[in-house]
Amino acid sequence: MGIPQALTPLLDPFIAVSLKLWGDKFPRKNNVSAINEHMARRVKGISCGKCGGDLKQTRAGSKRATCANGHKWQLLK
Repeated sequence: MGIPQALTPLLDPFIAVSLKLWGDKFPRKNNVSAINEHMARRVKGISCGKCGGDLKQTRAGSKRATCANGHKWQLLK
């Protein structure tokens, strides 16, 4: 059961204040290790589309890869 649409404009200021006071009750889930494993498999099977060089993940948890020449690729969505 949700909040009726008529009440949502009235509750928005209270929700904003409560988030500022108490922060997020539910922190974001950390998926970095799963992304890194998937990217390791993905990078092995693909070479750069512009120069044919090997790709390397840009940073931990990132879904992007670059080659030695600086060409950037989005490998995961």
